[in-house]
Amino acid sequence: MTEAQQFAEAVCAKIRKDMNDYCDDMANGGCRSFEEYKELCGRIRGLAMAEDYVKALAKKVETDDDQSDPAPGAKSAARY
Repeated sequence: MTEAQQFAEAVCAKIRKDMNDYCDDMANGGCRSFEEYKELCGRIRGLAMAEDYVKALAKKVETDDDQSDPAPGAKSAARY
């Protein structure tokens, strides 16, 4: 596992924990008003988007790394 993958997994784990904590707060009656409910929904939605971005970027980095690594024994072409 690359450092980028480890970083992405650590960030996603933190994001997922926060999302679960907010969901637990909502399920346990932590919202005293509709405004608080909407705020938590917005936070959860934002965290879900952030998690998707991190996963997509990690996949892109992995794909870019795979494409930039020459096959064993192959000569690398100069890039201009």
